[in-house]
Amino acid sequence: MNRFFKYSLWSAIIFSLVYTVIIYPDLPSQVPIHWNIHGDVNRYAGKENLFILFCVPPLIYLLFPVFKRLDPKTKNYKRFKKEYEIIRYSITLVFVCTYLLSILAADGSIDVSRVIPIIIGVLLMILGNYMSRIRQSFFIGIKTPWTLSSEYVWNKTHRLGGYIFVIDGIIMILLGVLNYPILSKVGSAFISISIIYTFYYSYKVYKEEKK
Repeated sequence: MNRFFKYSLWSAIIFSLVYTVIIYPDLPSQVPIHWNIHGDVNRYAGKENLFILFCVPPLIYLLFPVFKRLDPKTKNYKRFKKEYEIIRYSITLVFVCTYLLSILAADGSIDVSRVIPIIIGVLLMILGNYMSRIRQSFFIGIKTPWTLSSEYVWNKTHRLGGYIFVIDGIIMILLGVLNYPILSKVGSAFISISIIYTFYYSYKVYKEEKK
């Protein structure tokens, strides 16, 4: 299964490069390269920058093993090896999709404002599904002063974080599917509150543990 994911991911990366070379002459001089959480373009760049952006997904994929070796808690990675690889593939694939969106959005063939929230939502649901299995580390997970200070706080926070990530992911998908401005504001507010509460929860559990 690991080999299947690996080959599929690299096939997607190679396809994105080939597609770029083919469509490059027909692209406008300026292409969108960054969007906010609602899918609105907030940064443009010359189309030649696409070849620089192409390097981001493979670089992320190759850096994951480096992060694992550099982490002072590197031994913990053996306890969630499978989950770490799934997260690695998922995050890299999201960047591949975002890269392709830069090209598709440039010629107006796709409504990015609806696709970006869905992609982010799916990623959040994947991360949430495996969040409780992530062990204490410095490069991945919910890193607060309190989760990094106590493995007990880390585990409790990540169990809660898993549920919150899944709920936030569902909200993001709904925002993309329904595409109502009022829902976008309400959803963004809920996600912001859930993030703040997760940080507060880690502090609360830390204080309870000390008692």
